Amino acid sequence: MYERLYIHSGILTGDGRVVCSLCRVELDENLMSPESCIYDTASLVKHDGLWWFINVSGCQAKLCAAENFIGKIGYRKIICDETIEEKLRELVIKSVEEHGALNISGIYGPSDRLMNFIIEKKIGTA
Repeated sequence: MYERLYIHSGILTGDGRVVCSLCRVELDENLMSPESCIYDTASLVKHDGLWWFINVSGCQAKLCAAENFIGKIGYRKIICDETIEEKLRELVIKSVEEHGALNISGIYGPSDRLMNFIIEKKIGTA
């Protein structure tokens, strides 16, 4: 399966913990938590050792898989059968539209429906 983690804004507390400055949830070293913030922040999905997310830039949505998300991002090429490319593209756009729009650049989390499609169709990376 997969794990969804949400990006937060972190602050260091006096006792050495890192918490979100907005919702006060405790964060990991990447300023992420399985709990969503009180604000609609992006989520990333950890699946098969890779981070999955959608990058929107120039009104284009691109499904991404990366070895890491902090520092220099090690992108992997997504490999998918031509017969499902259109459905994959449709699910990527719907994922973006759940939290924003194609004309709002940024990082978006893949929806559960998209992740289930990726797993079911065995979409991989190189």
